[in-house]
Amino acid sequence: MFKLFGSLIYKLFKIEVKYKGNWKKENAWLLERNFNTIIDVGANEGQFAMKMRKFFPAATIISFEPIPEVFHKLNANFAGDSRFISYCYGLGEQEQEASFFLNEYSPSSSLLKMADHTKHFDTAVKDKEIKVKITRLDDILKKTELKPPVLVKLDVQGYEDKVIGGGNNTIKAADLVISEVSFTSLYQDQKLFDDIYNSLSRLGFKYKGNYDQLYSPVDNSVLQADAIFIKENN
Repeated sequence: MFKLFGSLIYKLFKIEVKYKGNWKKENAWLLERNFNTIIDVGANEGQFAMKMRKFFPAATIISFEPIPEVFHKLNANFAGDSRFISYCYGLGEQEQEASFFLNEYSPSSSLLKMADHTKHFDTAVKDKEIKVKITRLDDILKKTELKPPVLVKLDVQGYEDKVIGGGNNTIKAADLVISEVSFTSLYQDQKLFDDIYNSLSRLGFKYKGNYDQLYSPVDNSVLQADAIFIKENN
């Protein structure tokens, strides 16, 4: 959901910082954690990462984005940022080349085919199949120093459970996870809230509420949320 309407959210965020000046108060619970490492899985053009860079100027940000054209835009947005690292990979449970469904609205692209998504968003219907490289989060970061505190953000359009499955060790090292969770099957075979909740609970995290929610433009039902999971000993 950070990507769905991401550009608009970021533009509004910049306006809020400039004119309202209340972003520090609204995000005080997050700012006080003073993250040194931020892992951004499903970065798109860097909407979430740009927001985190404003929050944590000295943090190392590690972003993953599998769509080559979008990956280039992501890097352009962070040109000159020495604490930014990016990988043109999708993440999953095993290393492979996989079919990826590139949507006409790139933030809705996924390794999964669409299900109810098209019922709610008529501007994100058409897609084409491309091939992308998939690797495991634990494999690609096994030699990378993750200076704590660590924040992990997951937004991969229904593929979150596979990212978690291939990234147990990395995610267990995090202090906080913000994961997109769905309450209806927007993509085929995707795991819903209960499954993501159970997976992160087994890794020692406790659900603490939502950072944001996505409502259907058709019936105003809650489709997704950016759920907050905090390590239980924090």
